[in-house]
Amino acid sequence: MAGGIPVAPQPPGPGLDKPPTGPAFPQPPAPGAPPGPQGPPAYQQFAPPPQFTPPPQFAAAPPYPQPPAFPQPPHYPGGGMGLPPQFLSPKGLGTAVVVLLSICIAAQVILFGASANLSGILSDVESGEYFTFQELEDAGDGYDGAFILSSLMILATGIVFICWFYRTRVNAELFAPGGQRLGRGWAIGGWFVPVVNLWFPKQIANDVWRSSVPWGRNPRLGLVTAWWVLWLIMSILSGAASVVAPDEIGAGDIDELQTETALMMLSGVVGVAAAIVALIYVRRQTAYQLEKYAQGPGPQPQPPGYGFPGGPVGPGGAPGGAPYPYPPA
Repeated sequence: MAGGIPVAPQPPGPGLDKPPTGPAFPQPPAPGAPPGPQGPPAYQQFAPPPQFTPPPQFAAAPPYPQPPAFPQPPHYPGGGMGLPPQFLSPKGLGTAVVVLLSICIAAQVILFGASANLSGILSDVESGEYFTFQELEDAGDGYDGAFILSSLMILATGIVFICWFYRTRVNAELFAPGGQRLGRGWAIGGWFVPVVNLWFPKQIANDVWRSSVPWGRNPRLGLVTAWWVLWLIMSILSGAASVVAPDEIGAGDIDELQTETALMMLSGVVGVAAAIVALIYVRRQTAYQLEKYAQGPGPQPQPPGYGFPGGPVGPGGAPGGAPYPYPPA
């Protein structure tokens, strides 16, 4: 070109005059040709394994999935403290207590017979009637053996009874969280702390009984009160017999031995009555809790202060302002 820079002719670039070839642009196989080697298959997306579903008999929700939330008033110290309540059947412990109470009744009858036998021998000694020292010794050994047997049975029954008592106390907190005036720990410690052990267990028993009565029934406390009064009388008589018992038996100790055997005879009679009432109380309390748990939460759960003097009173004079099918006991 005149007046310009001459440009040398350039060879045609790749792809300008013919289709590109090479591994970057694979060509489809010719018709009728066998297919070439295939690459690795693409990864498949597997669905997650199905979750395990327990059988229906193990997956049924309990009637009380969540305890009703009631605020704990300040005049109920310790109630609702600790771990959330969970219902545990008291039937096994209740059956054990009933069996042990039945054995206690037999032991109290044996103690009564041994006390009466020793009292008769001592009366012969005081009146100067004929007796042998072997008879007196046998009567004393029989009395001591009956006393030890009765004490051991009372101890074993008391341990199992307190375990049952604590379990019913926790279950009662599920039924009525605001209806327990004392904390769970007092269901055990209340039996061993001096002075307060005269009324703390009874107070807890009243709360548990009121909370456990099935819906629509009147929570009468007559059975609980009868059991507690008989238990206190038996304990007082047994303690008094231990106080008047002489350390060593001598000629001047006949009157003290007579007093001791008389108190033990009376304690045995009251102890049989207390064991019978306690047996009925344990059976009924256990049945009440099982029945109420099977009923499920009622339409009118107990509010804080239900059934207790000085508790909150709502409109119309009902505790918490909610009507109830039965009056507070």
